[in-house]
Amino acid sequence: RTWETISSTNSTSIGSSASVDATGTWTAGSSSTGSARPRPAGAHTALLTAAAHPARVARLALIEGGVGGEGPEATADVIDWFRAWPIPFVTVDDAVAHLGGGPAARVWAEGLEETDAGWVPRFDVDVLEAALRPVHERPRWEEWGQIAAPTLLITGENGYVPAGELDEMRRRRPDVRHVQVPGAGHDVHLDAPERVAELVRGFAA
Repeated sequence: RTWETISSTNSTSIGSSASVDATGTWTAGSSSTGSARPRPAGAHTALLTAAAHPARVARLALIEGGVGGEGPEATADVIDWFRAWPIPFVTVDDAVAHLGGGPAARVWAEGLEETDAGWVPRFDVDVLEAALRPVHERPRWEEWGQIAAPTLLITGENGYVPAGELDEMRRRRPDVRHVQVPGAGHDVHLDAPERVAELVRGFAA
């Protein structure tokens, strides 16, 4: 059975309890082992889950996910970007245009809901900030080294995970398979959906 981790926007915390929350979501449908196949926002949760519950994660695929620890500035940058949205948007197309167009902008816009005032996010930025802060607080190198499950790391050529961090992740776990998708950015699953699906399906088979 395949489990897709909760995203940070649906969780009140991504800290020491995150793996418990994620496992609870997974085991609600099955008590067997499975494959952690997170979206980018959930990669950190999946990493912690695999480290804390090795008997329940048979394989781990991280998409544009590192060990965290980028510092409070990283949290501030993300939250400032969200707070700069001119909410409410008059139309979904206005939202797509503001967010830069393309597949990623369209996905963000699909997460809006219509109200009497206009289109607004379904998520609470304050909750998102509380979720991201522990991710950026400190790097999880110890947990990374504890993961026993076969691991696939998928990143975009122009992604957000620093090259030095990726090098260190591979050095500490030389068994990890790392695939960098040419031309893709942080939203590699949107920039190259067929390639990412091919990699994950092959890894999970």
